[in-house]
Amino acid sequence: MDYTTKYWRDIAKRLCAEHLDEKSPADWTRKEAKPFLDKLQEEVGLTVSYATFRRVFKEGLLGKDETRDIFAKYYGYESHRTYIDANIKKRKSKRTGFLLWSIFIISLSFLIVGFVYRGEISCPQISKDKAAVIEVVKKAVDAEYAIYQAIPDYHKKIEDLEAAFWNDAAAYKKIIRIAEGQTAYGWTMNNRGNPSGVKLQEIKLD
Repeated sequence: MDYTTKYWRDIAKRLCAEHLDEKSPADWTRKEAKPFLDKLQEEVGLTVSYATFRRVFKEGLLGKDETRDIFAKYYGYESHRTYIDANIKKRKSKRTGFLLWSIFIISLSFLIVGFVYRGEISCPQISKDKAAVIEVVKKAVDAEYAIYQAIPDYHKKIEDLEAAFWNDAAAYKKIIRIAEGQTAYGWTMNNRGNPSGVKLQEIKLD
């Protein structure tokens, strides 16, 4: 698979993640795509039509360099080539050392197991650390849900979100983009007749 195809697949995954229902951009209607395309124009200063959007994500056309650059700039990159270098080629290069790193981790795990049997690692301390991690995750889940539930007035919950996420982190930016998108759509989660909720059902810690 060539890098341009991988580029569009990566962009599609990002757009899918930003949609509240995690809907593929290939299935977005004109109405669903409009808020994103408007925001794209606002942030980048360049226009992409719905027809072009559909040809790229629905029909699989690769588009012009200019079109690819617009989407890359939306995500903070100078061009689609710099995006590919940072997000796709970098992943490929990381795979080279993955096997050696795995062997190192396995070897290290044997050492750790040996320490546990000698009583040099305290099991209660590990449990305490896990409990602390779970508490952090729960607070983050609650903060994210509070943002969605407050739509369209999600700005009132920004302070709680910033207490759980770094405001320059990808997760924080994703949550804000989802909130902005759903505000533009006019969708809410605070319908008293059909209430929504959130619950952390399972978490695995190694």
